[in-house]
Amino acid sequence: ICSQRIKHGKMPTDPVMVKTIVTMDLGERIASNYGVRTVDVLTGFKFIGEQIGMLEKAGKVDSYIFGFEESYGYLSGSYVRDKDGVNAAYLICEMFSYYKTQG
Repeated sequence: ICSQRIKHGKMPTDPVMVKTIVTMDLGERIASNYGVRTVDVLTGFKFIGEQIGMLEKAGKVDSYIFGFEESYGYLSGSYVRDKDGVNAAYLICEMFSYYKTQG
């Protein structure tokens, strides 16, 4: 997600990733290599959605690039605020498409 956003000039100036406190720190380590700030929240997608809402109220919703909980689910855009398997399936399709072009 980060490399593609950078490649296409769509990485915000202050990118934010949200993860729950029960999620391992691997995502945070990867994100930090791209200059993405990590926000830790309590367990549950409602707390990830709450952070998206707070960014929206502050006029910074475009800063949100990704949120996840290790046990279940991903949110790669600000338009969905709860668990969404469709979004994860879309990301997997996009990943397959990219790697197919790479051989």
